[in-house]
Amino acid sequence: KPTTLGTSKETTMNPHFHIEKKHVFLFFGTLVVVIIISIVIAIVTSGNTSLDMQPKGETHNDAKSTLTPREHTLVDLFRTVSSYGLDEENSAQYLAREWILHSDLLKLTPSETISSKRVIQRYVLAVFYYSTGGPKTWKHNNWLEGDECSNMFWTGISCNDDNIVRAIAFDNAGLQGSLPNEIGALTMLENLVIKNHPLLSGPIPAGIGRLQSLGQLGLYNNAHTGEIPGELYLATNLNYINFQNNELEGELAVQIEQMRNLERFIIFNNKFNGKVPIRQFARTGIKFLGLSNNKFTGSIPEQISNLRLLEYLYMDSNDFTGSIPPNIGRLSSMVSLNLDNNTFTGSIPYEIGNMEQLEYASLQGNYITGSIPSNFLSLSKLRK
Repeated sequence: KPTTLGTSKETTMNPHFHIEKKHVFLFFGTLVVVIIISIVIAIVTSGNTSLDMQPKGETHNDAKSTLTPREHTLVDLFRTVSSYGLDEENSAQYLAREWILHSDLLKLTPSETISSKRVIQRYVLAVFYYSTGGPKTWKHNNWLEGDECSNMFWTGISCNDDNIVRAIAFDNAGLQGSLPNEIGALTMLENLVIKNHPLLSGPIPAGIGRLQSLGQLGLYNNAHTGEIPGELYLATNLNYINFQNNELEGELAVQIEQMRNLERFIIFNNKFNGKVPIRQFARTGIKFLGLSNNKFTGSIPEQISNLRLLEYLYMDSNDFTGSIPPNIGRLSSMVSLNLDNNTFTGSIPYEIGNMEQLEYASLQGNYITGSIPSNFLSLSKLRK
């Protein structure tokens, strides 16, 4: 008589059934192990992937925790002057940081005898060194050796009696790359002159505007690009600015009137455009205004006569238009006047003959009509 499988005595006593049951348990046990191993592998792989996706050069929490207390203090100090780069491998900021932390023989740390400014100065100079090709392209230097303000100053700098950097000057010394914004942290800097470096490019650092002691700024015969940063006009102690022979562009800002001590402003051979803020220059102490070979437009306003101290005016090779205002003759200190290669029209003002100090005057390449005023003959210093 047929019975169900679960109640059949014949079936339960069958040895083949026990073998089949054992195989089933083995199968499911193996399957569970495989699933567990797969889950573990997936978790590990996911963790490695998330680590790989983090940007190279960034400092992770685990790596940061390995810094010593001294290194923590220094890195936090460097962040007060570097808004980026400290955690990016091969950046100038990162290389300077690593040198200070691990290789600098002075091993400076802020303390009762070593000020934070002293440490920042050394860090900023190291950033400058790495940002401008120091290890690879500088011709001769002793940077990163000993004290920067010892008896043997680092090449290109000079310091005051308090071992604070007061001047940086390089002429055809092999600098290339770009100037770092951190240079604005050298708060006692009085002179910054870097010239004749055709491979030194990039913008003029906005940080220079923080240098309230800066009197002379010469970045010329280089390859700087971009506009003059608005922050620069905050460096109100500047009396000399020379940006000639670069690739600078844009308009001159009216904020230049804030620079009451400015005497010489030289931007020959760039790509500046727009109108020249003559009214604002009149509020400075300008004596030398060099605008040659740019793309300036507009006419010479009557307010040109307010530049009472002006001795040298070079406006040649631009796109100036209109007539030459007669009251330009009121510039009694004028020594040299060049208005060549524009599109000026009209006649030569008779009043120019009143410039008794005039030694040189040229108006070639314009649409000037009429004859030279007779009183020009009375200008004894004028080169005939």
